[in-house]
Amino acid sequence: MGKVKPHSKVSDAVNSIKRNYEFGRKIWKTRDSRHPLDKASLMAEFGVNLNTYYKSMDFAKKYSPAEVEELCGLCQGDDDQPRLTWVHVIHLLSVPLDKKTLRNKLQWRAAAEKWSVRTLAANVKSALGTSGKRTGRRSRPRSKDPTVELQLFFRHCDTWLKYFQNVCADQKPNGTIKGLLRELQDITHPNNATSERVRCQIKDTVNHLAQMQSAVAQAQERLMVMLD
Repeated sequence: MGKVKPHSKVSDAVNSIKRNYEFGRKIWKTRDSRHPLDKASLMAEFGVNLNTYYKSMDFAKKYSPAEVEELCGLCQGDDDQPRLTWVHVIHLLSVPLDKKTLRNKLQWRAAAEKWSVRTLAANVKSALGTSGKRTGRRSRPRSKDPTVELQLFFRHCDTWLKYFQNVCADQKPNGTIKGLLRELQDITHPNNATSERVRCQIKDTVNHLAQMQSAVAQAQERLMVMLD
């Protein structure tokens, strides 16, 4: 495998991975020192958010320097597209520390078969046996009183409308939908390290909005019948 070309998408992916690894190592080092730096100072120094702070800590804990070099070596393929990115690494971190053999197999296949982030995430879940498990809160049992359900339905609708008005309403100079789209367009630029993750989030959001649109149309039609 040849050397990584400077100022390429592959080099950007490798640099992002190595930078976050060094960030994680620095967090652990400062924690063990007599004068540890506070979280905000470290985040400001590296220009990262809270999520990257904790992911970088986990990265430095689960990977050795040699393993990071091996991981970065898998990034380069036969073109300028990185086989692995920092977002791929985030999903690899879901594999427990005592299952390195599984993790190595997954990251090798992800690079060799050019897996997308979503494909890797699905394979990680499948390998860990979590694909069919439900997570989060249990579903609330339906009330026997239909008026209670109607109140909850209205409350959820009201919450969504308030959110939309606060974030996307046209009367908000810094929160219009056009402004939000402009910001997202900057984030999804190919040169941005978070581009792939955000694109996946946008696709998921579009799918959810389509489902919401269908559900709202059905609910609206049925409720209007009751008013006739």
